[in-house]
Amino acid sequence: MDWLPYQQKSPIETPRPYLVVGLRYQGNSVPVLAVVDSGADYSSFNIAHARKLGFNPELARQIDAMGPEGQPFKCWHAKDLGLEMEIGNRSYPLRGILIDSDTDVLGRGDFFNHFEVIFRERDKHFALTSLDVE
Repeated sequence: MDWLPYQQKSPIETPRPYLVVGLRYQGNSVPVLAVVDSGADYSSFNIAHARKLGFNPELARQIDAMGPEGQPFKCWHAKDLGLEMEIGNRSYPLRGILIDSDTDVLGRGDFFNHFEVIFRERDKHFALTSLDVE
């Protein structure tokens, strides 16, 4: 099992379990640094990434959501709209949301259905194991 170190987006940020994934749409992909978050119900990506790939937000249903501290925000439901997450050499349908936020998140609703994640908080490392049969 390979252990991945926690990373920081900036020198003042607390180290977190970040993973580079590809956000994919209609054959195009953009790399995204996303935090692996076992407390997030769904994965969420900045809508600007999807727009770079040619995704039209008007295709998605806009919904109101609540952040972890109860703050309301607008988001777009991305399920079944052709957006995918590329992790390693595989693609997985994005079942989460697009948001206007700088933090991209890999959550339980889709990412954790495909990976077992072990956090070793004391050492600031994490490990992934695919649950999908190759």
